[in-house]
Amino acid sequence: SKPCALLNIGGFYENLIAAFDFATQEKFIRDEHRKLVLIESEIQVEGLNVFLFLIKEFAHAFPFVHLIS
Repeated sequence: SKPCALLNIGGFYENLIAAFDFATQEKFIRDEHRKLVLIESEIQVEGLNVFLFLIKEFAHAFPFVHLIS
């Protein structure tokens, strides 16, 4: 149960989110799995800190993600 975070700036991920919601509605995705996708559309200081923490914690799983420290 590892969450995934999407930073949906400018509605970039709207279609993906709609697809997740539709797949959940149609029972292709379980509710408990859908809830693992965390979505933020605005950056708050607290939210940004949590988002950056998640990225750093799971960066090893995503070798294509480059972080600036």
